[in-house]
Amino acid sequence: MPIEFKLPNLGEGIKSADISTISVKEGDVIEPDQNVMELETDKAVVELPCPTGGKLLKIHVKPGQTVTPGTLIFSIEGNGAADAPAKAAPAKSAPAAKAPPVSNAASEAAPAQAAPASKPAAATSSGGGTQVFKCPNLGEGIKSADVAGISVKVGDTITENQGIMELETDKAVVELPCPFAGQITQIHVKSGATIKPGDELLTISTSAPADATEAAPAEASSGTPQKAAQTTTSATAKTANPPMTKSVGVQADSPTAVTVAPVASAAAMVPASEKPAPAPAGPATRRLARQLSVDLYQVAGSGPGGRITMDDVQAYVRQIMEGSKTSPKASAAAPTSKVTAPPLPDFTQFGSVERKTMSRLAKTAANNLSYAWQTIPHVTQNDLADVTELEAGRKRHTQNQKSGAKITMTVLAIKAVVAALKQYPHFNASLDTNTDEVILKQYYHVGVAVDTEFGLVVPVIRDVNHKSILEIASELDVLASKARDRKLSPSDFQGGTFTITNLGGIGGTTFSPIVNWPEVAILGMSRAKQQLVVTDGEPKVRLMLPLSLSYDHRVINGADAARFITKVSGLLADPSQLLIES
Repeated sequence: MPIEFKLPNLGEGIKSADISTISVKEGDVIEPDQNVMELETDKAVVELPCPTGGKLLKIHVKPGQTVTPGTLIFSIEGNGAADAPAKAAPAKSAPAAKAPPVSNAASEAAPAQAAPASKPAAATSSGGGTQVFKCPNLGEGIKSADVAGISVKVGDTITENQGIMELETDKAVVELPCPFAGQITQIHVKSGATIKPGDELLTISTSAPADATEAAPAEASSGTPQKAAQTTTSATAKTANPPMTKSVGVQADSPTAVTVAPVASAAAMVPASEKPAPAPAGPATRRLARQLSVDLYQVAGSGPGGRITMDDVQAYVRQIMEGSKTSPKASAAAPTSKVTAPPLPDFTQFGSVERKTMSRLAKTAANNLSYAWQTIPHVTQNDLADVTELEAGRKRHTQNQKSGAKITMTVLAIKAVVAALKQYPHFNASLDTNTDEVILKQYYHVGVAVDTEFGLVVPVIRDVNHKSILEIASELDVLASKARDRKLSPSDFQGGTFTITNLGGIGGTTFSPIVNWPEVAILGMSRAKQQLVVTDGEPKVRLMLPLSLSYDHRVINGADAARFITKVSGLLADPSQLLIES
């Protein structure tokens, strides 16, 4: 009977997704783990692999449709059934004679043995009711993660989709669920290890039927030219979505493993002037490329089969900004280099020391700040905002508020900043040094720096121009809680157009915040203090809030910076005007 492929769990808190594109059609023969469509959630665009190979009998969904976990996606005729015509009529498979015989256990498996469709591509079977769970795709542009903690041990019995460990990426800590139920017989990693997609994590003993990737020993040792031709034809048909290097149906170190090698990107196979096929990249990467005016055909992809990621695009832009004379193709995927420093002295000669390894979050922040400081000509403009009336109104509302998130000065500053960004759009922009263009953004996503015990993070509140003060307060409260609990996802950090950092709760007078590239400006807030101010010729005590605006002097002139910060100060000083303009 046909195998049903249903939409698997999309991640914690993600209840639905929109189908962006479907890359296969009815009648196609797909391989196990082949990417079949792109799904767009409210936070990211991800590719969906189908863990079962075979002939695609029916597609039950269409582009633009909203789907939830458990939705029937495909009906698939397993590879075992798909091979029957080839065996019955070998004379019709003329090209098969040119292909060397290979052993493809996946193509031999019977439909009844196929894995449940909800299992991810990272899970494979080693036979005899044993499942090997491998690290799945961690998200576009995320190539590795550190194991922050393992919550299970050998001998434990786990349930389906139970969380087994926490993974720490550059900007977030996420819990990794295992799609299999059974007893853990082996743990292949340990806390602190760095893993990447495809690495083996657990071996699990389960009574569930074997996957479609598992075949009987007699079948595993057999191979026909027809099967080889099917493998070759399937790989050729997928040049638009090149496959990852993988072993089909057997262990990677098995001598009978069928290895599918990555293929070159479509852009590299034809002259750049012709460009008959789109560059291999997802929708999110294409949007970023459009925003930065990057020609994807000039970017080398570091993903599977040469697929271009968002990191590749950003690295290409950095390389252009740095004026490197090396070929973009050779270094586009390389990470930003660290600041070269002279060797440190031996501090132990002066006394006892302790070395503490920087977390992945701290190392990423350090590299990003170093890059921003080196490449952006910073200037900081300071001002004082009279927030006497605004603070009085805020306190009155807080005292009368019975529930909900509290309105803070940061929330009010967000509304003031958005009004100023509308009047001075060059502050809501990015600089493309490759084309000497300023990219003016028509959306307003404000990042807010949050101080946590694990380091400083900057989650983004989107479309603040369409949200009320109370809505912004509620969303900021949720993001701050997620940041402190290390539950922010990578998408929570993306898309910012302007950043606000508030040190008022700690103290200080003024400071010079560093611009968060690729943005061009950041507003810093210090602690408000009572000061004696001359107003209308009379000395009065007013609550004055220090503001510090750092900006990219290549995009923003000093006079415009003064106008911008004066605009923000004026709105904070006049609550009625703030409500009208925001």
